[in-house]
Amino acid sequence: QSSPIRPSSSLSSIPAPAVSQQSQPAVRPQSSGSGGGNHVWQGRNYLLSWREGRNSFSWNAARSYCSGQGMRMVSLDTAAKRDHFMKQVAADGSPYFWAGGRLSPDKRSLSWENGRNEGINK
Repeated sequence: QSSPIRPSSSLSSIPAPAVSQQSQPAVRPQSSGSGGGNHVWQGRNYLLSWREGRNSFSWNAARSYCSGQGMRMVSLDTAAKRDHFMKQVAADGSPYFWAGGRLSPDKRSLSWENGRNEGINK
């Protein structure tokens, strides 16, 4: 399981995964530019669940909730997207949110819900 993404003064770093976290909110990107959601960024609709009072999910429950809404958890696969959503959660005063990334067993790569992968450098 992944750890929640927490806003910080340094938006260029994302905390290391912690298995012990269980109750976190989800951010869900819409798979196309139309449809539901409560936030638009770069022409795509996102549902920021904490804005709807839905903020006590485990990672798996967040993923399931997103799927039930016809969406996926947000993939923070670019610096611009990561920074944008970190600023949103901080501005709204939400302490954290789940992102749709999975750490590989060897902890050398991250696979995002949108299918993109990236290497991890320590």
